[in-house]
Amino acid sequence: MKTKKNRENALHRLREGDGDSEFAVFFAFSNKDDAFVSENVVEPLRDHLKKTVGTDRNLLCVGDENFRFGRSIHDEVISCLRRSRLVVVLLSNDFLNSGYCKLEFDLALQLGKPVILMIKEQVNEDLMTPSLSMLYRTNTRILWTRHGGNYFLKSTWDNVIKSIIDIISDK
Repeated sequence: MKTKKNRENALHRLREGDGDSEFAVFFAFSNKDDAFVSENVVEPLRDHLKKTVGTDRNLLCVGDENFRFGRSIHDEVISCLRRSRLVVVLLSNDFLNSGYCKLEFDLALQLGKPVILMIKEQVNEDLMTPSLSMLYRTNTRILWTRHGGNYFLKSTWDNVIKSIIDIISDK
């Protein structure tokens, strides 16, 4: 009963879009993964979030789209994270080699945001910070597989969105 009520409250807050519920998801990724993200992630994730929540409002925060120009990157990351309920990190070796990506992850943890890892490729664990390594080793993750030149989600977008809403509801 409590879980159903929590889910209804979370969905209502996302439909209203106030405070930390302007966005369901802050999506963190390396700009070197931009083509992958554009081709495989942004539209399906955005569309499934809208459908599940029951709104036409954008529920996916992508830095390049939502940062205010001429402002400090650090401040914009904090602002967007605060307006988001959860963080999805596209974990790749390019992410692990990026100082900005590590900053986004660290700020998400400092702000107490739940983090879900999305794995695009085999990653070098030696490049991970201790907190990222712990998350990588202990939590389930969204996985992609590659056949030829195409990527395929190992699960379904419906399962991804259900997990996101469940985590938001529990927070």
